[in-house]
Amino acid sequence: MKNYHVVVKPQAERDLKQLKQYLQQNFGNDKAKAKLDSLKKSVLGLGTMPNLGRNATELYSALVDYQYLHLPKNTIFYQVDDKNQLVVIIRVFNNRSDVITHLLAYMEHLKNNFH
Repeated sequence: MKNYHVVVKPQAERDLKQLKQYLQQNFGNDKAKAKLDSLKKSVLGLGTMPNLGRNATELYSALVDYQYLHLPKNTIFYQVDDKNQLVVIIRVFNNRSDVITHLLAYMEHLKNNFH
């Protein structure tokens, strides 16, 4: 079995930092650390099992080439690049938010700033 390199995009890093701040403020440092350690384990686990998640077109047809890993409190959106053996973490959302709306807005933002 090949291991894939896991790359976390800047916006996903910001998502994780915001989650950390929220957890620290509302539940304390110990709970925040435990939750983030668990989330990190899930993210890094995609390096050994990149197709663990589901095809994101199940959620919305425009999410071609994206996968998602639904966890109890968060959803990780990512892409798999088999050729380069990469798992690219795009975003990490709280499941209480409208993840599809946020992801599509982020993709639109990228598209508008790419040109």
